[in-house]
Amino acid sequence: MATTATPSLPILTRNGSAMPSSSPAKSETQQSTLPRVRHPAGAPTPYLLPSYTGEHLTIPGTKSVFRIMCSTAETDNTMSVFGMDGVLADPPGFHYHNQAHDVFMCTKGRLKVWAGDKCRILYPGDFAYVPPGVVHQPQLLDQGPNATMGLVTPGDWVDFFRFVGEDYGGVLCDEFDNRNTGAVFGPKIREIKERFDVVFQPQFQGADVADFEDGECVLPEGQEPYFLKANTGPCFLLEGVLSRPFITMKQSKAPKGNFAITSIESGSELSNSVLSKGFVFEKVHQVYHVLDGAVLLTVNGESGHLVRAGETAFIPAGTEVAVEFVDRYVRFWSYANGNGLEALIAEAGGAFEGKMVPDEIRSVDADKVREVAKQLKIKVRSGKIFTDNLAFFNNWELFWSSDDTQLEQLTSTGPFAGTLSSFTTGVRLRTRYQDLLDQATSIPSGIPTTFWASDSNRVIETAKHFAAGFFGIDYNSTNKATLQVISEHSSLGADTLTPGRTCLANKKDEIEGQRKGYRLAGEYRATYMPAIRERLLNQTGMHFEDHEIYAMQEMCGFETTVRGRSDWCDVFTRDEFLSFEYARDILHYYRAGPGQKYATSMGWLWLNATTNLLLEGPEAGPLFFSFVHDGDIAPMMTSLDVINDDEHLPITHIAHDRKWRKSQVSPMDGRIIFELLSCRNNTQSSPDKFVRLNINDGITAIPGCDSGPGRSCPLAEFAARTKKKGEEVENFKELCGLDDGATERITFLHQGRGHPIQGKN
Repeated sequence: MATTATPSLPILTRNGSAMPSSSPAKSETQQSTLPRVRHPAGAPTPYLLPSYTGEHLTIPGTKSVFRIMCSTAETDNTMSVFGMDGVLADPPGFHYHNQAHDVFMCTKGRLKVWAGDKCRILYPGDFAYVPPGVVHQPQLLDQGPNATMGLVTPGDWVDFFRFVGEDYGGVLCDEFDNRNTGAVFGPKIREIKERFDVVFQPQFQGADVADFEDGECVLPEGQEPYFLKANTGPCFLLEGVLSRPFITMKQSKAPKGNFAITSIESGSELSNSVLSKGFVFEKVHQVYHVLDGAVLLTVNGESGHLVRAGETAFIPAGTEVAVEFVDRYVRFWSYANGNGLEALIAEAGGAFEGKMVPDEIRSVDADKVREVAKQLKIKVRSGKIFTDNLAFFNNWELFWSSDDTQLEQLTSTGPFAGTLSSFTTGVRLRTRYQDLLDQATSIPSGIPTTFWASDSNRVIETAKHFAAGFFGIDYNSTNKATLQVISEHSSLGADTLTPGRTCLANKKDEIEGQRKGYRLAGEYRATYMPAIRERLLNQTGMHFEDHEIYAMQEMCGFETTVRGRSDWCDVFTRDEFLSFEYARDILHYYRAGPGQKYATSMGWLWLNATTNLLLEGPEAGPLFFSFVHDGDIAPMMTSLDVINDDEHLPITHIAHDRKWRKSQVSPMDGRIIFELLSCRNNTQSSPDKFVRLNINDGITAIPGCDSGPGRSCPLAEFAARTKKKGEEVENFKELCGLDDGATERITFLHQGRGHPIQGKN
């Protein structure tokens, strides 16, 4: 028996904006967001360096070691931060840089710094800045250990240390390294100048050392070399967090400068600061070097990262971090390649007249904090910090517009976009039914093929994108096809694609109408929500209502359709998603499916009209496409009775062996295709006709009517089955309580080549 393609193809499809049906499994535990390492990570990712670790390099004969904490690879070449440990030795020689900025900060011992026409001895807490073009030279002074911190920008300047130095594997430094440093520099002096922006000035006469002047306790207004005495300069306070800037963008500004350093001070007695709630510098990398006490960092929602005195944390741009001050007094230096904590505290808090961390916090203007943060491109949290699998929520943003105009619209982004899936479906069906398309577009009269959509923007957009894929992008201008929009108004009676909206009793009946689905779904949710609520309470300290937890579970699918993935999918376990899936099945089963009173009558309207089209055969036209909501496919599937369960779905537990699943009835971009097959053998004068169902890309046999090829249903039996169903159900007009003058059948479902199809009621 030969089988030819159908001469008539009615298709009912839903819009592509609904939630996908999969139930994602919980992801595996990820590695720490702030790993403790001994060397810089080599990429802009968070890490923590224990005391006296980093990339260790020594320049022969200097009796000192550089500990590079971050450089080019971590900061996009914007800055390098390093420490230096050493003893008294000869200075490296006077030099200047054409582009590089140098910073010197003493943390232990003494450091002598020449800068231009000045020379000062730095003690712990003192600071020196040398901009490009200024001749300078540092020298460690004490016989015992000296320690400094430095910043240089651009970040690749520290490649100079790597070029002239060598790896060091000792503890602090080699105080007995008496090699000739000049002998190391000599053969490389030209290459040093050309490659590393170091221009030695052997004839330069440095100034004599002098005490700090009275003016060296303030920041200059512009860029110039300067010294700053410890615990001087401006002070700013935000709540209980004190900031003492050493240098800001105003002093460091330059095409390749732009950095800031400040001392951050607070304590455990001054809790609930803005910093402890979390913040994100979108464009700025930060380094926190702790000098006193300890801080507890929460990084991208993962808490428990203790950073003690001497340790250094690197926080790249885009990383959320929350800072808690663990000890009674805590001090750390913050380095940033732009406006950092110093700018936030100064502008959102304000000047502080004292020089010590206050005993009480200063009240904060939350609106001002938000405004300053917005200007500085900082996201500041105003409430709770979430951790573990909810950590993403600290930075999570809505995936629809703030004015809600994108809600209930066709999605247009991501790999699961409704626009994409609708167009792709059109292309796939064009490939499958090319011969029918050729028939439809070769009508001599030039009458376009009509396709229908209910009057909802996302449904209409779905239909248009499908048509572009099936008929071609130019379908409208070439008169290949035309869209007819069918109103969803309740006055249409039975002449509708959306009977759930026109059946008035279905909307009003609290017991057996559409509200039944919401009521029973709520009752089922109460069976699995308590365990989730308890888990989330233990995790967050927050109590969530059933509808809030359910909304979180919905976010997994809805966000996935927009963004291609969703962190909400990792919040719940596989079993919890199976319960959620069943809750949605209960909702649709009792709202518009077999579990409610009106569904069969509502669904029979379109089924009957389609059956009449199949009976008319090729004369009716080769193609019929109708686009509706998922809530309109469910009644038709109920009336068709191919996946209805023998018993109603229980609401006390999951019926794992159920047939009715929302993911099978009407998933995103779901559809049901009725194919009319014409088959004949060599002895037949006329072909036999059969109906084959393709539900969501799966051939589905009709129970008790599958004797045809490919388990299709003989057309006559299919028609008899539809007629019998119509006799079993109540009359739509009477059941729905419509006026006497209301229409009783669908009249628009025809191709305009004659009179409308007259269906039986």
